Amino acid sequence: MISVRLLCVLCVLFLSNLFANPGYQMSLSNIEKVSPDTYEFDVFIKSKGSDFELTSYQCAFSLNPLIINGGTVQFNYIEGSSDLSNMYPSAGIKLDSTDNMCEITFACYPGSKMISNEEIRVGRFRLSNSVPFANVDPNFAWNFEGVLNTIITGSNFINITSPQFHLYNFLETEKLQIQNVYASETTDLNTAPEKTIDGLGFYGSDPNSRWAAKPMP
Repeated sequence: MISVRLLCVLCVLFLSNLFANPGYQMSLSNIEKVSPDTYEFDVFIKSKGSDFELTSYQCAFSLNPLIINGGTVQFNYIEGSSDLSNMYPSAGIKLDSTDNMCEITFACYPGSKMISNEEIRVGRFRLSNSVPFANVDPNFAWNFEGVLNTIITGSNFINITSPQFHLYNFLETEKLQIQNVYASETTDLNTAPEKTIDGLGFYGSDPNSRWAAKPMP
C-alpha cells in the first residue's frame, strides 16, 4: 500500500506540475501575401483551461530561405496591433541565422498579463523584401531548438513551453487586384439571388445564378 507520506508527496508533485504547466494555445494565423514583396501574419494566445499568468515570451519561426530570392529582408512588428498593452513585442524582432537556419524572432520585456480562454492577439507582423519573394512555399514553422527558440513563461517566470500547444492555424492567401468585373441582373422572381461574378460562385455553371434585381418603380 502507498503510505500517507508518499501519497502527499505525489499530490504535491502533481499540483506543482499542474501549476507550472497550464494549458495554453498559441497560434500562427492569417498569413497573407499582401504584395509580391510582403508577407503579414498574426500570433494569438489563449488559455485552454483556467486563467494563467503570462510573464514573458520569445517566439521563433523557421522559414524557407529560398523565398528570399537574393533580396534584403526586414522583419517588423506592426505598431499598435497587440492586445498585450504592457507586454507587446518590443525586443529581438529580427531575421537571424544564428542557429544555421533562416529564422525570424520576436520577444517582450518581462511583465504580467492574465490569459483567459478568450483569444487575444500577441501582434501582427510584417516580413518585407527588397525584391519580390520567390514563388515557393515559405514553410513558416515554430522553432523550439537552438539558441533562438520559442519560450513561454508563467507565474514566477517558470518555463511552461509545450510545443504541442503551438498551432498553425491558417491557409496562405494572396491579395489580388480585380481588373474587370461583368455582372447581369434580372427581375425574374424565380432567379436565385446568390452573388456571382462571371457565372462563378457557389452555384457555378448554374445559368440562373445571377444578381436578383427589383423592378423599377
